[in-house]
Amino acid sequence: MSITPRLAALAVPLLLVGGALTGCGVSDGPQVRPGVAAEVDGTTIELSDVDDTVAGTCAYLDDADGALPFPRVTVRRLLVETLVRETAAERLLDELDAELPDTYAPAVASIDQNYADAPDDQAAAMRAGDTSSTYVALASDAIGNTLLREETGAEPGNPEEIRARGTQAIADWLADHDVDLNPTYGLRIDDGSFVADDGLSVPVSDGAVFNQGVAGFDISGQDEELQTKIQQASAQLSDDQVCGTRTAG
Repeated sequence: MSITPRLAALAVPLLLVGGALTGCGVSDGPQVRPGVAAEVDGTTIELSDVDDTVAGTCAYLDDADGALPFPRVTVRRLLVETLVRETAAERLLDELDAELPDTYAPAVASIDQNYADAPDDQAAAMRAGDTSSTYVALASDAIGNTLLREETGAEPGNPEEIRARGTQAIADWLADHDVDLNPTYGLRIDDGSFVADDGLSVPVSDGAVFNQGVAGFDISGQDEELQTKIQQASAQLSDDQVCGTRTAG
């Protein structure tokens, strides 16, 4: 069983850092303003931008052939995580006076081409999600390369080591700066990982029960047991809580 490649692309930054980050908790901090999805050290991520991207992404997946269904909340949470990491990566690149690799522009051009035939709202949403994921991945490479050269005095040559170092640096940046997430997402950062934060009360809906177990997990297709749970949860939700088509197989 596999999830559509476009959603897998949206999940890239989450999968890069799963279990490896160190971060700050946000549940006990000041609540973000109405209309704000997250505040990352003074940088605002607008709630409307998240909602528009999620709506367009789900519309695209609803129309896509073979797009397996899964809860809409999964898209929202992955997108918020991605945007928070993208903001941190942008700031860290600036602090290190580092630049994205030359592969970034062609990658964005390829993303644009992928959705050339999609309706405008769907294309904009999918481009936004894929571009943010690509930015975080390639920023991790640029950051890791810069730091390893400074720390070792040599030119690093291992791509996995480079990306891991950059990913950890982004995590460290988040740990050292204020990050407040809108409580509507039911997310917090705990020991560096995004985890469900749905409160202490017993969940009363199928969606809430599922939400407690999905944050921070790999939904890219590598965990078949989790994907089965995703499909089972999706089958219990109403249509407006699901992205993708229920008849896909």
